Amino acid sequence: NTTDDRRQSTRHNFKLEIVLINKRGSFRTYSKNISLTGTLLEQDVPADFIKNPFELVIINRFEKDLKKGRLLFKGKVVGDLANPRRLTFFGVEPEMLDRLEALLKAYVQYQEMMKKSG
Repeated sequence: NTTDDRRQSTRHNFKLEIVLINKRGSFRTYSKNISLTGTLLEQDVPADFIKNPFELVIINRFEKDLKKGRLLFKGKVVGDLANPRRLTFFGVEPEMLDRLEALLKAYVQYQEMMKKSG
């Protein structure tokens, strides 16, 4: 069932730094939620990012190793263009998907650790 396939990835309400990059420049914001297939941003994407695919970097501020802490994806805006905050990842390399999965798991573990200690 193709309609459900999009929604199978678990969404995590994590605030991760996201940088969108295209030929005209960059835009820095944060995720409201994120999954292995895309993210919902806190702010609207600027107009010059809406119609064309772009690169995006997910930054894990807890990771000391910069190679692991910066994940590069191709993205595009999906859904209601009057509210351009939802992005989908496409053409994802298996290694990047594995690294994103590890990042999300690390955030889940960090949140659980904080709950226990707090």
